[in-house]
Amino acid sequence: MRIGLFAIGITLLLIGCDRLNGVQSHSSMRGPVEISCVNAALGSIPEAGHFVYQTDQHNSVEILPKQRKTRTITHVWTYGEARSYILQINQTADGWDYTNTLSRIGEAISQAEIDRFIPTMRKVNRAIQNKCGLQVADLQAQPIS
Repeated sequence: MRIGLFAIGITLLLIGCDRLNGVQSHSSMRGPVEISCVNAALGSIPEAGHFVYQTDQHNSVEILPKQRKTRTITHVWTYGEARSYILQINQTADGWDYTNTLSRIGEAISQAEIDRFIPTMRKVNRAIQNKCGLQVADLQAQPIS
């Protein structure tokens, strides 16, 4: 009985979840990433405008494939048009994840807005590769699904 009620609760919770819409470029890498270099690269792109940097740490326990404590350090820069573009680099025990995105939850993004984001995203990715050595210049924008 408890499992049935739990399943119904989860189903109702998921029905209320809004979809994430947008585009992103993404790469996983072994690292390391020099955060001050990313700051300098982003600051060298006029289209990025004034950007805001934040960092946070999350501790968790992985269960599979083996149980281990993990720490993820998240680095986030908001930049561009109304600071609606997000560059996020996550540092985990397994490496680094790089994501440059324009996304919203439950709200469609117009093609015109996507068309304005993509050239700026490419310039940011290219500057980060040129200044910091991360292989991200050739990443293509992919729809978020």
